[in-house]
Amino acid sequence: MKLHICYCYLVMDKPKTKTQKKAQPDISDLSKEIGRVADALEKQNSFRRRLLTGITFGVGTAIGASVIATLIVIGTARLLAPIGIDFLSELRDARNVLETQIESQTPQ
Repeated sequence: MKLHICYCYLVMDKPKTKTQKKAQPDISDLSKEIGRVADALEKQNSFRRRLLTGITFGVGTAIGASVIATLIVIGTARLLAPIGIDFLSELRDARNVLETQIESQTPQ
């Protein structure tokens, strides 16, 4: 024989006190808050703010990509140098050729 115990509770709402009734915002408070949120959104979506945000993200992305590319090139060069592949010297040679061509074509 199994014995099942069931606990049942009767939950009743307590009557609201005066302080609880006043805690609910009224319509004028809600309209003021909606106006404040609308003003904040207007400022956030202004042309000047969007322009500055775009420039900031663009410059940050360019700098980050440059740093990552530099780290990849240096890391690859260091990994390949022990096995005899030195592509950085070829890049230096290409840079020297390019500098020579630019100097020869620049009027003095």
